[in-house]
Amino acid sequence: MTPALLAGLLLVAPTAAPPVEWLTDQDGVLEMLLAHREDDRVDGGTLRVDRSKKLVTWTGAPNEIGCKRKFEAAFSDVKYVEEERSLPGFHLELRQGKPKGWTLMPLPHVEFLLKDPGVSQGDLQRKADDAGIRGPDGAPLRVGGQAGGVGPVVKKREVPAEVERDISRAIKTLRAALASSE
Repeated sequence: MTPALLAGLLLVAPTAAPPVEWLTDQDGVLEMLLAHREDDRVDGGTLRVDRSKKLVTWTGAPNEIGCKRKFEAAFSDVKYVEEERSLPGFHLELRQGKPKGWTLMPLPHVEFLLKDPGVSQGDLQRKADDAGIRGPDGAPLRVGGQAGGVGPVVKKREVPAEVERDISRAIKTLRAALASSE
């Protein structure tokens, strides 16, 4: 993400008063202003849930900060909505389309979507790495088991309570809107 793009997103989502109204629900249409994380950038757009048409759409925001991807899916094509496991935000999974998975965050909290997950090695592995211990082949020695950590442990970055509340609100509201057609 370029610094100019980050500055643009933060200007769209100021953290000072007045807060951005990122969620509206009127006349059977739910709209959420969200940030979207891709592998190489974070952008913005609007997730729209039309209960009468049973249709979910994603449209990018205008200009450089907008997401270039779009989708339109029937309610039945939404596989699930859940809290993101390794990144701040929530995950929307579609049954088809590219990409199928969308990592999203309420727009006022876009800066937290920019943070990568924390990665840590097991305690013995870290000590072996620090000591420069090498195996017979000359490669760093890998320590197994729970204490050594067979591989890295990915831990989601912590976010403030108000960010967690907005993520939870987005998930609950979206799930309720999608369930309203049943």
